[in-house]
Amino acid sequence: MRLLLFLLLLLSPTLATADDDTPPWDTGDDDEEGEGEKTPAPEEDKPAPQPEPEPQPEPAPLLGAYRTGGPVGLGFSAGTLNGFSLKIWPAREHGIVFNLGSPLLLNAVGMNVGYRYHLPAITPRGTTASIHLSIGGAFRTRLVFYNNGTFVEIGGGLAIGASVTLSDAPIEFWAEVIPAGVGGVNPAGVGVGFDVDGLVGVRFFPGG
Repeated sequence: MRLLLFLLLLLSPTLATADDDTPPWDTGDDDEEGEGEKTPAPEEDKPAPQPEPEPQPEPAPLLGAYRTGGPVGLGFSAGTLNGFSLKIWPAREHGIVFNLGSPLLLNAVGMNVGYRYHLPAITPRGTTASIHLSIGGAFRTRLVFYNNGTFVEIGGGLAIGASVTLSDAPIEFWAEVIPAGVGGVNPAGVGVGFDVDGLVGVRFFPGG
């Protein structure tokens, strides 16, 4: 009988453990941790990345990048026509030239006018000077005064030239050659010919 009671006492902890569904190694810490966990707050909405602006093409360089001053220049010419020179230069590529003075003749006055197209400028590195090659049509006339009348000549040709400007000064140094066909109109029938004008000068562009 004592042996039977002893065996019942030994088996009682095992029976109690079998009735409990919780495994012995489970201390209940998992439940406590689970109750303390919180759902992470959603991240704030971030603004959508803005697309980078497309690079804009650089505008064509204006005349002001090559010299200062306004669009109208006045100066002097020397060579086959000695006198005054006027240039209207509203854009770097385009210009209109007017020269008035005395040719290499006594009692004479000459005039030429024409359009100049300027090729892309050449600017040596490290300098403020720019070189502008130009080409364009030119018209000329000459009047020679005699005691018994006036000789009138007209002609036209192609002006080929170059000029130098300074980015920090309103000035232009220029030179050009104008091969031209010429003919006399008064008196009539005096014939036609070929001539070459060679001019150099300087112009100043006030204002701007």
